[in-house]
Amino acid sequence: MTYGGEDQWIRLGLREYPRTNRLILIASSVKTGPDAGTGVSKDVKNEAEVDYTRLAKGLLDKFKEEEKGLPEKIRSKYLLLSPPDTRNHYELIRFFRELFFHIVQNNERIIINTTSGLQVWKLALYQVAMEFKEHIEDFYLIVKTSGEKRSIRIYRELKKYERDIIQIISEKPDISMGEVQRTYHKRNKKGNLTFISRTVKNLIHDELVKETKSGREVRLQLTSDGRSFIRTREYDSIISPLFKEI
Repeated sequence: MTYGGEDQWIRLGLREYPRTNRLILIASSVKTGPDAGTGVSKDVKNEAEVDYTRLAKGLLDKFKEEEKGLPEKIRSKYLLLSPPDTRNHYELIRFFRELFFHIVQNNERIIINTTSGLQVWKLALYQVAMEFKEHIEDFYLIVKTSGEKRSIRIYRELKKYERDIIQIISEKPDISMGEVQRTYHKRNKKGNLTFISRTVKNLIHDELVKETKSGREVRLQLTSDGRSFIRTREYDSIISPLFKEI
């Protein structure tokens, strides 16, 4: 979890994943002032300098104290990391990539909470998370106005045939697999049912397509994430004028 001096987002994150085996807080010392941003908690904003590593260590000590009465084998591990260069994007990528390598080698899954802390950390973590996608359990933030957890999807690049199938499913609600195959074949002059079925299953796995059953028949729909891949004339009419030569 990235840490910016606001304990509540870390506690809320642990509430979402109470069985966390190892909590690693990413923190550093930064100065407050006009360029410090809004990530500093209210109780420390008036200080000339905020030592986030000290605050983070204090929070971890509280967690350890709260688990003091538990058997040692079921206690969580609470760790603090401070990147050597806290604002260099490329050095942060190297740092987080090394961290992920160690986690994967230890046969652990990765959950990332980026609610707090520096934006440059979040960008670097997202970039490295794309490389380790198969080992990422969740990459999320907590909406500060509502306390809602919002997962940030880590997408792979879709193939053209996958985009074509998403387009077909968008055109008819509750379309069947057979209808998708016939439409795809009509437009591309190829694509048997086995190929279409396998591709749709991959899209379901990526949570871009969902299936519902009506009796023995399976119907397909796009999820909200899936619909985000469909281009619309409404948005095009707003954006395309920006690229027209004057």
